[in-house]
Amino acid sequence: MAGKPSIKRMADLLKSGAVMLSHVCPNCKIPLFKLKTGETLCPSCGTRYYIVADSREETKALVTTTIERLERTIMTKLNTLNDMLGRSTDYNEEMQIVNSLIKWLEALERIERIKRYTKLS
Repeated sequence: MAGKPSIKRMADLLKSGAVMLSHVCPNCKIPLFKLKTGETLCPSCGTRYYIVADSREETKALVTTTIERLERTIMTKLNTLNDMLGRSTDYNEEMQIVNSLIKWLEALERIERIKRYTKLS
């Protein structure tokens, strides 16, 4: 059963214009909410869900989540490399880091192209 924090979060979501759905979170067994942004999430655990009607929508949802995860991973790598570059005092090491940064930025740019092409953004 939902605890008080979940009920408060549910009330806050409703006040902000979210819609309570008939679908429940498979983990928390609490109704999912559709936000104004179109996202669907569990008010208890915060997990985002995609509700699909057919295999085509399922494929699109899978592509979307994979792209989002890849984008987050690349951003983490870029952050790490940026920190390394800031600490480095060795020119050769800095050039290696810059080359890695360029490759990760190119990967990020490709992701943006894929998102535009498939209208995921």
